[in-house]
Amino acid sequence: MSDDAQMFRQTTWTSTSTTEIDPATLDWDDIHLCLLPLTQPPSVLDDLATTLTVDEHERASRFRFDRDRHRFIVARGLLRRLLSRYAGASPDALRFAYGAFGKPYLETGANQEKVAFSLSHSGDWALVGLTRGREIGVDLEQVRPMADYLDLSESNFAPAETEALLRLPEDQHIDGFFACWTRKEAYIKALGLGLSLDLATFVVSVEPRESVEIIPATPRADAHHVWGMRPLRDFWAAVAIAAPNAPAVFPKISRVSHSTLAT
Repeated sequence: MSDDAQMFRQTTWTSTSTTEIDPATLDWDDIHLCLLPLTQPPSVLDDLATTLTVDEHERASRFRFDRDRHRFIVARGLLRRLLSRYAGASPDALRFAYGAFGKPYLETGANQEKVAFSLSHSGDWALVGLTRGREIGVDLEQVRPMADYLDLSESNFAPAETEALLRLPEDQHIDGFFACWTRKEAYIKALGLGLSLDLATFVVSVEPRESVEIIPATPRADAHHVWGMRPLRDFWAAVAIAAPNAPAVFPKISRVSHSTLAT
């Protein structure tokens, strides 16, 4: 079986609840992806809000619209609920710290398991990626019409990516743009370098299809595996993880959970 075919088999989305995910199956060479719905009934929203810190409530209060405030609360609350299962601590006891360029990580207490994570949300969905001891980045984007996608490509993508985008059939341009964008975002999130890394300094595929590729090592970073995927109709997503032994060893996505329940 080819590497791509193996990846497709392993990333079949299954429907489950956050409480049914088994943290014991997350080994050092595994990735867990959880797709979470951000539209929740008021009772669930209130329950999740009780796990947030004062700082998180302050951040939520800055949103102008209730919809966006509720999405933030649900995303952070579900993230806490997930991480609590992997770290062995209650959701409200978890504390986040931030790297030099703003990447969040979980402060690990004496009795907590170490787990790395990345969160992205778009529209009514959030995507969480989890590993043990290996930095990870995920990105999720809802596909939407964009009149200026070529301008954004020319100002943010590597020239080779823009050229490849223009070679696609015109009806695939928007999908190609978001497929490329999510792969690039996942990579810079895995590195934790934020906007300090010029998006035009590395190249990923713009092909609007599920695939796995390698971004070669640079003076600033190890090689990385990047998976592009379409978890939902009208959404593109990507996950990136350091791969210092690339291309010899492809980590496996041993469980990908499409969670439809918040409890």
